[in-house]
Amino acid sequence: MSKIFIYSGFFLIISGIIFHYFGEYLKWFGNLPGDFKINQKNFKIFIPLTSMLLISILINIIIGFFKKFLK
Repeated sequence: MSKIFIYSGFFLIISGIIFHYFGEYLKWFGNLPGDFKINQKNFKIFIPLTSMLLISILINIIIGFFKKFLK
């Protein structure tokens, strides 16, 4: 359990550094085809399907890397 917390903390620190220093290059994220935005008079909804699919793929690759090389 402690390894999971350490890896999660490491991932959060690295992603925070990336978003802090390279945020202007990541403006496309959240505006991908498949990210649905519905704007009406008194109602707004945002459903980021493609963005969440991309994050899921990246997290699975990272987890697979850790499982394979840090066992």
